[in-house]
Amino acid sequence: MKFYDITDKNIQVSFKDAVLRGFNSETGGVFMPAEFGKLSQAMIYRNPPPSFRDISFEIIKNFCKDEIPDGDLMSIIAQFYPHKLPIAPITPTTYVLELFHGPTFNYKDIGAAFLAYLLEYFNKDEDEEISLIVAASGERACAVASAVSKVSGVNALLLYPQGSLTEIQENILSSMPKNIYPICVEGSFEDCEKLVDKALKDADLLKKLKLVSGGALNIAPILPQTAFFVYAALTVLYRSDYDNKIENPSIIASVPSGSFSSLTAALIAKKMGTPISGFISAENENHAVSDWLTLGKFEKKAAVKTNTPALDIPSMINFKRMLQIYDFEELKKLIIPYWIDGAGTVTAVRSCHERTGYIIDPYGAMAWTAWQDIYHGALNSLKRKTPEQDKQPGIPSQYADIETWASSIHRNNMVSIILQTSHPAKFPEIMKPAIGRPPSLPDKLESLQYRPLKAVNVPPDYSAFKEWALSL
Repeated sequence: MKFYDITDKNIQVSFKDAVLRGFNSETGGVFMPAEFGKLSQAMIYRNPPPSFRDISFEIIKNFCKDEIPDGDLMSIIAQFYPHKLPIAPITPTTYVLELFHGPTFNYKDIGAAFLAYLLEYFNKDEDEEISLIVAASGERACAVASAVSKVSGVNALLLYPQGSLTEIQENILSSMPKNIYPICVEGSFEDCEKLVDKALKDADLLKKLKLVSGGALNIAPILPQTAFFVYAALTVLYRSDYDNKIENPSIIASVPSGSFSSLTAALIAKKMGTPISGFISAENENHAVSDWLTLGKFEKKAAVKTNTPALDIPSMINFKRMLQIYDFEELKKLIIPYWIDGAGTVTAVRSCHERTGYIIDPYGAMAWTAWQDIYHGALNSLKRKTPEQDKQPGIPSQYADIETWASSIHRNNMVSIILQTSHPAKFPEIMKPAIGRPPSLPDKLESLQYRPLKAVNVPPDYSAFKEWALSL
């Protein structure tokens, strides 16, 4: 399988090169697969459905072809996510895909671990170690650190903004071995991204360090995310007949969206033939997809700080990737955007708990509320929205005139998959007012001993970062 540079489709590389390069430093373009392939009907209708591990193998094999022998690939998959991926039915037509059973209890564990084991595999015969460099939110930093700590021949340089880590995230990072380098940047997330971008193009630094991008630029973490959408859809397709007596359900995936890697993976899954009829993009006050799909262009704006910070920073890279999968008009029909403010997020957690008894994390709660509102007819009232009301949370009024997936699906046939991306106990400041108490921390997090995080502190100045990096 070849991967092409999205700025110039004539530039094509192997799967290994796409992973090790991360992006094309000469053009700034990221890599996408030249073809997506199709799921077999035998896989879609297998009874019972395949396991997540088996689906991951089929999906990833489709993209790496013979670059990784089958036995080696299955070994990588067995190591990168040896955990369950439960699918919990919380109402007759709503399933929650729990993605928080990895080592740091966040869905980013899945993509980060796959990338780490891939890098170890591709670099196993080399003398020089790889340095994975990432501009990271707290959750991504923890996931990458945990993943890289388990492999050999790979280091992690994690740049995060000052003051952005929670106490739990600091505890996780402080417990990591010496091949993990937390780097606290005295600036914004955008400053972190700029430092990473300059480092990946710096010839002097690249002579010293074998740098690989581990953030949104790299295609590798998106592939196992594609697999979990396939896994969830096939499981729901199999279970729906006896859970809710719907023989041929129209499956809707409601996805918490910020950097849009999951939404990109979901679109790849659909392109490959996964039986998902449509998507909901559940966003916070920054609502980048809502703006993009209604304005017709991406306008970069200052991020609003919210109580769901993992969704605060949009990724222009993933918008560009989406347009390689479907054209803009198709995306408007496939994705219904829906945004929720901070108070609404607390209410969403409370509502889900009161109505179903299920304790959901704030990100999953946003996806739950968006699904519930659309399922109960929110699209029908859009034309009655006043200009003032259109500034309030919900679906943009422009969607009243767009023929989305909801136009052709009968409500009685709809079934939803909600993505729960983190363990709810990681958000006590939201969970306590929402349900009266924060859930108990998982034993692994509860047992973490507090120790000061020994991070490298650098200003948002590339020369200072370069000086430190050259001293490694």
